[in-house]
Amino acid sequence: MYRKILILIVVFTLHFSMQPGMFAARAGKMDSARESCYKSLETLASRDLVKYGKECLDNRSTHKNALEAFSIIIGRYYKGSASIPTEVSDVVESLHHVGTLYLVSYFKYDKAYKYLSLAQQLAEENHMTRWLPYIYVNLANLWEINRMIFPGTTCDGFKYVADAWDAAVAGKNEDLLPRIAFNMAILTYTEGADTVFHSQITDFLDYKFSRMNSDCEIAKEFVKGVRLWMSRNYEDGEPHLLSSLEKVRKIVARDTVSGHGYKRNDYGKRQILSILSALAEFYISEQRYGDANSMLREYGSWAKDNPDFAIDLHELYVKYFKALNINDSVDKYHYLYLKGKDAISNESKLYEVGEKLFIDKIEKINDEVISLAGKNRRQRFQLGAAFVALLLLLSLIAVALWAYIRVRNKSAQLYRKNVEMIEEQIQFMARHRLLQDEVERLRVLSEGKDVCKNQQTDASCDSAATGDADDVQTDVARSQPRSIIADADAEILYSRIVEVMEKGGDVYQPEFSLERLSALAESRPRVVSQVINMKTGSNFSQFLNEYRIREACIRFQNTQQYGNYTVEAIAESVGYRSRTGFSSLFKKATGLSPSEYHRQAKRASGK
Repeated sequence: MYRKILILIVVFTLHFSMQPGMFAARAGKMDSARESCYKSLETLASRDLVKYGKECLDNRSTHKNALEAFSIIIGRYYKGSASIPTEVSDVVESLHHVGTLYLVSYFKYDKAYKYLSLAQQLAEENHMTRWLPYIYVNLANLWEINRMIFPGTTCDGFKYVADAWDAAVAGKNEDLLPRIAFNMAILTYTEGADTVFHSQITDFLDYKFSRMNSDCEIAKEFVKGVRLWMSRNYEDGEPHLLSSLEKVRKIVARDTVSGHGYKRNDYGKRQILSILSALAEFYISEQRYGDANSMLREYGSWAKDNPDFAIDLHELYVKYFKALNINDSVDKYHYLYLKGKDAISNESKLYEVGEKLFIDKIEKINDEVISLAGKNRRQRFQLGAAFVALLLLLSLIAVALWAYIRVRNKSAQLYRKNVEMIEEQIQFMARHRLLQDEVERLRVLSEGKDVCKNQQTDASCDSAATGDADDVQTDVARSQPRSIIADADAEILYSRIVEVMEKGGDVYQPEFSLERLSALAESRPRVVSQVINMKTGSNFSQFLNEYRIREACIRFQNTQQYGNYTVEAIAESVGYRSRTGFSSLFKKATGLSPSEYHRQAKRASGK
């Protein structure tokens, strides 16, 4: 079959290699205006490019132009171009603007982190204090998003906010101080950090601004409200929070009508969302569910185009419906929360910053256009080289396809074997339960015979227990009472342990522990641990992982109910906080990665 495919591909390639004008025609259809735009921008000085890029920031439709202009400056610097001088300050400003655009406009958090990190490094190396507080604030926002996507991550947002405050105070940047204080207030209630920024917040409230603008008023109201609510002074704190919300609403409404630009408007919308989130959180904690519902509804109308805030909204709804004991809605919003978090985490790998600069991609495309348009005389040579390269590529594809089929078949075999093992385990547990019932029946029967014997009854009493019961009684008579009781207790306790594990529920909660299992099995942790070791040869962690991994396999196989779940969602649903740890344990147990097992399950179900 592979030989036939290769023959067809060779014939197809030869057919097109006989058409020398093919690539030239395609090149001629390239957008010449785009090429001209590149050339015109590349001739501008860095200062002019910065000015042009900042003008393009005020209109969402021209954000690509802004990225292009700033990227040319960045490219000149990192490529060491000396034809047009580039100031380091222009590079830092460009990196900051590109990172900010990816953060607040495109929601590309991996790119935002890359550019802002480069801006931070360059600004710190050259002691450029002007841009550092802005960079620190945006990095703090990124780390707060990262904490939401990856719970348990150490929040470096504290450090970035503190650094931003120190830099802004040192530079007397009164425009930025309110925004930093606003971020401090957010971290205060989201992270319970009311003592971390106590001194900075106090300094902000006491700060004598040369002029009070709307940002100052909003931030002071919000900070006061959060501080009072965190100290449980709800009656005094609520008016401040509502006042800050109303002030931001008016500003956003005014700027929307006047076309003031996206920068102030987008920041205002994020302020509204942050205030609504705080109010909803506080109202839920105070069981003011009607007020909480109003905040959540408004929150939803503002969070449509903000994926990070949409995740927060779903998490708030989970808390809201949990408080109301509406389990169906809890499950619904928990699913939406996991789905949204997975979507962002798949796109936003905040730690992977090794990709090429944006400008490199632009220039590569531009170079290809110019090369194809201006080198017609070398076209036949290019076609010949392309033909050879294509043949080589096809050979590699054929080899890769063969290897892929082998791996796929092996994976399918491992999957089928694993499914069979799980079915055998289920059957074994069923047989185990029947055996436990039989042991319990014989024990009761044995005890009955012992009572008859002690009462010295006639032969009719002896005839009440025959067969296996006689054997059991004989063994009882030959054994020491203490060891018989210990063995029986161990068997009974292990049955209770298995019963708890089979029921699931608490077992699939992240905080499930040996102490919790012991409580459910009505015994002590040390005794439970010894029984598990005696019966299975495993410790508690190994025993627990076996059940969780088995349940994960069952859920992967149940494509009707869990088909739309991601690997991370499945892992979280059976009690694992870390996808990495889950993947390692899963592959060790099954021989397949969770992703491959998931694919095999979908293929087996026909989805």
